[in-house]
Order: sequence, then structure tokens, then C-alpha cells
Amino acid sequence: GVIVDGDGIVVRVPAMPECALEGRKALKSFAVTEHSDAVFVYIPSLAQPEPPALVMPPELTGDAWTGFLCTSVWGTNYRYALDNLADPMHGCYLHSESFTLAYGSKQDLMKLDKTEHGFHVTRVGQVGDNFDWSEFAVHPGSMYCFLDIPYPPAAGPGGNMRIVGFATPVDATTCKVFFWRLRKVEGVARDAWRFLYRAALEERHWNVLEQDRVMLEGMPDDARKREMLYQHDIGVSRIRQILTRAAKEQIEDELKQVAAE
Repeated sequence: GVIVDGDGIVVRVPAMPECALEGRKALKSFAVTEHSDAVFVYIPSLAQPEPPALVMPPELTGDAWTGFLCTSVWGTNYRYALDNLADPMHGCYLHSESFTLAYGSKQDLMKLDKTEHGFHVTRVGQVGDNFDWSEFAVHPGSMYCFLDIPYPPAAGPGGNMRIVGFATPVDATTCKVFFWRLRKVEGVARDAWRFLYRAALEERHWNVLEQDRVMLEGMPDDARKREMLYQHDIGVSRIRQILTRAAKEQIEDELKQVAAE
């Protein structure tokens, strides 16, 4: 065996004095940031070997919002998870028997607007009755989405619940999702929300998340080859364009490096 320090450098080989391995880096290391009960790891690319500044959602950088992080491993490609988040219309169908998403019309049109760092997709006919909009923010090295879930009076004071989400690929058929469930509350309302969440609401929200997981894990790996997109899928098309463009740029950089060797 070898003794390795915290930077991945071999400091000693007990079985062999003055071994040539000493001083060599034996392990890869990655830039790591701990924030909001999660660990963010930057995986470098040829075009961006050094980690850019980690841009966090505003809801996670101040004291105005409070909430809870939930994570889950899903047996599906991470792009399916992103497709699902980019389709607000799915809420009133997939989650029609849930505590928060059983309301509103099941017919509508979708509208997409570009933002400074991504895009916002929303239903035209209603806002605030269901999962009616979502927004994606794309930054160098990270991408997240956020959306609002309407809360009935039984959820206590504090208005809608904001969800901030990240989807991280594990392999071709597995991903890990991170969802912060948040409300903008203070004082007694803040304490009431946190108590109600742990006492009654958390299980109901997990049931909704399980509906997403079961549906996505049931999708064939090659479902995109047979799909037929329509107007409601403008958000899905947009997030795919962003990912495809980024993937092509990385592939081009790798091919250039191979050609230069």
C-alpha cells in the first residue's frame, strides 16, 4: 500500500524506502464547494479546465427563504428529468390526485421567453393554479431550474412553495436529483412552515416526486427516436438545444486535441 495526503500526493510507500512514487500525484482531485446541505463538484472540460465561480440560485444565498433539501437516485437518464421539468403541462395530468397539483385547466398553450441566463416557459391561460411555469438558468459549469407550486390554505401561511432543482448524471441510465423545497417566510410563519413540512407535508411531496420517478423510469431508453413533439414541448425543445450545443462544443474541443497529438 501507499500513504497519500489530502491532495492526492504519495508521501510514503511503507514497504519500500525512497520509492520513486513518493511525491507523485496518485489521485485526481476536483474543485468542491459545500453549500445549502449539498456538495457541488466541478468536472473540468478542455475548454474550461479551471472551475468558474459557482452561481447559486438566489433563494439559497440569503435568509429570506427557508426550506429543505431532498435528493433521490432515479433509474433514468438525466435528460429525461430535465425534459420533465421543462414541461409545466404535465403537472395537471401526472399529479392530478396530489395535495397541491389537482387544480386548474387541463387545456392550454405554452409560451417561452428568453432570460439573461436561460429561458422561462409558462402556461398562457393560467398562472398560480398548478405547476404553471418553470425557468432554467444556465451558467458556466452549472445549470438549475426553479418553479412554484401553489399551496392550499391547509399548508399554512407563506404563499407558494418554490422548488429549486438540479439533475446530475450518474451514467447513461441513472441520475441523482436535488430539489430544495422553499418558502419565503419569516417569524412565526417561518416556524409554522418548517413544523408543518416535517409533520405532515413532507410525505405528500415525496409521493409527488415518486410519481415523477416511476413515470420516467418506465420510459424506454430510446423513446426520443419515436416521439412526436408539439406546441406544449417548446420548453423541452429549448433545453435540448442548449445541451446539444454544449455537447457539440466539447466534442469539437476533444477532436482538436486528438488531431494535435
